[in-house]
Amino acid sequence: MTPPTLVPLARDPSQPDGLRHLPIPLLGAAAIGGVLWIARQPVGALVGGGLFGVALYLLLRAFDGSRRVAFAVGDGRLVVRGDVFAETIALADLDLEKARAVDLTTDPALSLRWRILGTGLPGYSAGEFSLRNGELALVFVSDRKKVLHLPRRGAPALLLSVAEPEAFKALLIRARG
Repeated sequence: MTPPTLVPLARDPSQPDGLRHLPIPLLGAAAIGGVLWIARQPVGALVGGGLFGVALYLLLRAFDGSRRVAFAVGDGRLVVRGDVFAETIALADLDLEKARAVDLTTDPALSLRWRILGTGLPGYSAGEFSLRNGELALVFVSDRKKVLHLPRRGAPALLLSVAEPEAFKALLIRARG
């Protein structure tokens, strides 16, 4: 048995990467406002606010799986790792003959329309989305220009950001046998 091939999520260097690129002036203004607000509050409110802030930060970090997502191909399966919406898909369920590389910035039919259940952060979308063409898709997209559209039999399609969509498609075809 050969070890699975691990392919990382593609990155678009011109786009923000999840939570790391929030505008600095916005964070600064929020910090100043927070300090002024905290100065007028009783101790109980400070403790509660601090606990809420920590919980909110941890929740956002849990849903920002963009730095941990990778696609593993092996043993007749495609495994999406590192995100809350991780999935294991049998390669036999993928319609690889209809799979194609797409640029979501220029292909309006496959662009994301509504988030059904998932994460939508600057530079990263993951989860189940409806597309402009009415199709449902399980999405792991960080670079909208390098996406592989993978139709599945009897299930929502996959939209995966990979550095080389055609090479990843070839890897899936080889792994399927």
